Amino acid sequence: SPSTLYIIVSKSAKSVTRTVMLEKPAMGGEDFSEYLRYVPGCFIYLGIRKKGTTLYPWHHPKYMVDDTVLHIGSQVLTKIVTDYFITKSQK
Repeated sequence: SPSTLYIIVSKSAKSVTRTVMLEKPAMGGEDFSEYLRYVPGCFIYLGIRKKGTTLYPWHHPKYMVDDTVLHIGSQVLTKIVTDYFITKSQK
């Protein structure tokens, strides 16, 4: 169920790194809901900025990716997928 998937994603991400829950829902510009018509899913944002730097939106010309932390995002996504399949195989 969607609520079970949300719990898996939340716990998995928190086990790898610090997480922040959005205070308000964000609509974004994604058509992600179309995918969810066919497969279970959960939309997450991965933050990648150095502490003490100015935060700019993704499409801003001054937006900078801190590629020294990209491996953390990969670890988060790997943990989510692994935990999802472990949970699914136990049912």
